[in-house]
Amino acid sequence: MFWVMRPVYRNFRQLAASLTPSRLLPAVGWGSLGYALLTILLALAWWWLAGIYGRRPESLRGYVVWSRSQIAKYLPGNVLHYFSRQVLGRQVGVGHEALLASGLLEMVSLMLAASLLALFGALQASSAAWRDWHVILLALGLVLAGLFAWPALEALLRRVPYFSGRMQALPKMSLRAAAKLLLPAVTAHFAFFTGTGALLWWLGLKLSPATPRAFFPFLWAYALAWMAGTITPGAPGGLGVREAVLALQLGPMLGQPQAAMLALALRLVTVSGDVLTAGAGWLFHFLRPNLPGEPRENPEGG
Repeated sequence: MFWVMRPVYRNFRQLAASLTPSRLLPAVGWGSLGYALLTILLALAWWWLAGIYGRRPESLRGYVVWSRSQIAKYLPGNVLHYFSRQVLGRQVGVGHEALLASGLLEMVSLMLAASLLALFGALQASSAAWRDWHVILLALGLVLAGLFAWPALEALLRRVPYFSGRMQALPKMSLRAAAKLLLPAVTAHFAFFTGTGALLWWLGLKLSPATPRAFFPFLWAYALAWMAGTITPGAPGGLGVREAVLALQLGPMLGQPQAAMLALALRLVTVSGDVLTAGAGWLFHFLRPNLPGEPRENPEGG
């Protein structure tokens, strides 16, 4: 973060016109609201994946669980939001097995969607985008590993006496069933990354005169930044890593000071949007305490 903030500090006079309250505050305000709306896609994808064994919570209750837990990703470790879902998900009747599996498949879906968008954006942008091929390959490797991980772990748990009783009551999860379950989630996650990349481009139009009209470079830049921040161990919410990658990717096009400013503005937007999302979750939780909590049957059987 120090490296990202340094060019903004050193070129503050040059950036002063973009950082005035009359330009910055409306951009951040509307951007935060837009990002909060985009996170509904993330909640929808998790809710869908939570029905891996044929039962999922009511949609609004699922949104409350996801939105209340997601803010915990900013705590050190970048994993506490998954632990939060284990606790909150159990309160609405989702089993630990389904929560563990949905968390793993959610990461697979996110990585796959981000990788596809990064590849698509790289093809549309320029050959220089391929200098980050190693990030894309690593993400695709994690996708394959995650796709095989749960069926293999599930088969192992069915042989362990402590878990075998609970697992025998659940339908077996095959690679084909997992891939079928992932398709709607990947679609929602792809739409989220596309929307957030477009939001980054819109912020650039508002804050940087050097922003081009073509938004494809912003799509793959955000997808790469998200993947790099996510696979970095311990970075809460990818803090610092995503900003550095965005500054590196957009620097040749916008100039390093403008790119760094835009990366920091996006962080402000996403944090504010996540706060709005968490606030909405808590509001629903307190105003609608009697929301149905028991999972309902999924006619498609997961």
